[in-house]
Amino acid sequence: MKKRILFGILNWGLGHATRSTPLIRYLLQEGYEVVLVSDGLALELLQKEFPELVIESCVGYEAEYAESASNFSIQMALQIPKFLKAINAEQELCKQLCLKHQIDLIISDNRYGFYHDFIPNVLICHQLRLLYPASALFENIVNRSYKTFLRKFDKIWVPDFAGAYKLSGKLSQLDWKNIEFIGASSRLKQKELPLVYDFLAILSGPEPQRTILENKLLKLLSSLPGKHALVRGSTDNSPQRDYTNITCFDILNSQEMELLIAQTKFLIGRSGYTSIIDYIHLQKTCLLIPTPGQVEQEYLAQRLTDKSDFISCEQENLQLENLKELATCSPSKWPKTEYNYSLIQQFLLCSTS
Repeated sequence: MKKRILFGILNWGLGHATRSTPLIRYLLQEGYEVVLVSDGLALELLQKEFPELVIESCVGYEAEYAESASNFSIQMALQIPKFLKAINAEQELCKQLCLKHQIDLIISDNRYGFYHDFIPNVLICHQLRLLYPASALFENIVNRSYKTFLRKFDKIWVPDFAGAYKLSGKLSQLDWKNIEFIGASSRLKQKELPLVYDFLAILSGPEPQRTILENKLLKLLSSLPGKHALVRGSTDNSPQRDYTNITCFDILNSQEMELLIAQTKFLIGRSGYTSIIDYIHLQKTCLLIPTPGQVEQEYLAQRLTDKSDFISCEQENLQLENLKELATCSPSKWPKTEYNYSLIQQFLLCSTS
């Protein structure tokens, strides 16, 4: 009888769904049955990627971002009760789904309520320490509370390289014996195609910052010669725009995204962790624009700028000069991006035997 895995995936941007895609494909290839659980845009993307699988919907965290970076932390703090309520709801749902589908193992990509006391479980997470540069005391208090969620899991997989090419830096600094670095992987494959577009902007993430950046990029790209493209990362209706040199898409599956990126010279995108892995994997030059006030993305953008040929800028300072600078950069060289499937398989065999 095939072993059955419940795979819960966070809907906070599309990064959690996209980085889980290679692992889901591996599980299916190895003969496991997989039941997916998510909500919102991540659920829509998973339905496009895996139309043959059972996909359950769950309560979303429904994060809302402030319109200014200075209010980001306050806005997040005010939503903590809502996040805790969602985590409690998904914990109850997880128990119900484990019974409904006769689950043998649980994998959670950043859904902190997806665990079971009597079923082996693993958390996929690259951020084991939350950053709050404004106050070391508050950061330590927050992380003591955060660790109570991390302790619920039997194993924690960090999707990152170990050693000199570690991407997550201090975000993943936590000395626990059940933490393993499983490597980094992308759902996308490199392709060689004739170039069609000069710049491709790839957007995702909570509102209103996604729309703010979209409007800014459309204005800038429309003023540049050549052909450009924009992946909106949203299915919400948008006003009709008459930009003859910009082709817009909503959400693309892996094959569609591969083709589009292969036809493009330069990329523009958020400095979300999974997005950065995609850029490295495809050996593409990219302008990183962190979500205003999101400390993790600001940290990663600066880290990649210091360690490689990526460039970055703040959203409010984005201008044509940044795009012109990007056009002079060369792709960075990084190790092969692939999960350590032998390490993953070792845990799977021990947990489902």
